[in-house]
Amino acid sequence: HPLLEDFDGSAAIVHSKAAMQAFTDLCERHEPDVLLLEHPWLAPAARRLPSVVRNRAFVVYDSHNIEAPLKRTILKDYGYPEPERIADEIEVLERQVARSAYAAVAVTEADAQRLRDWGARRVVLAPHGVE
Repeated sequence: HPLLEDFDGSAAIVHSKAAMQAFTDLCERHEPDVLLLEHPWLAPAARRLPSVVRNRAFVVYDSHNIEAPLKRTILKDYGYPEPERIADEIEVLERQVARSAYAAVAVTEADAQRLRDWGARRVVLAPHGVE
C-alpha cells in the first residue's frame, strides 16, 4: 500500500534472500565506516550487515521526526485498517534503532528527549534552519 511503502519496503529486503544479499553486497563493497540511516526503515537490514555485526561500521540514526505518531495519523485519516497496530510496530522499530545506533540525530528537543528515553546513548540536536 502506498501509505506503507517505506515500512513494507524495508521489511521486504530482510525477507528476501536475494534483496538482502544485494543490499549486503552494495554496502560491503564500499567498506563503510558509518551507515547514516535517514529514517528507521532500513535498520533491520543494516543490523545484519557484516560490517555492523563486527563493529567495523557504526550506524547513525538521523531521525527527521518520530515516525510512529505521524504514520498513525496518516493511516487513520485515510481509513487504513489497524492504524494502531502498525504505528505500534513502527514505534518498536524506532525504539530498536535508537537503542542500537552508535548515535542519533534529532531536529527538535522533544524528539531528542524521546530518543534518549528510548535508550539512545549519543543524541545530537540539529534543528532545521539557519541562524
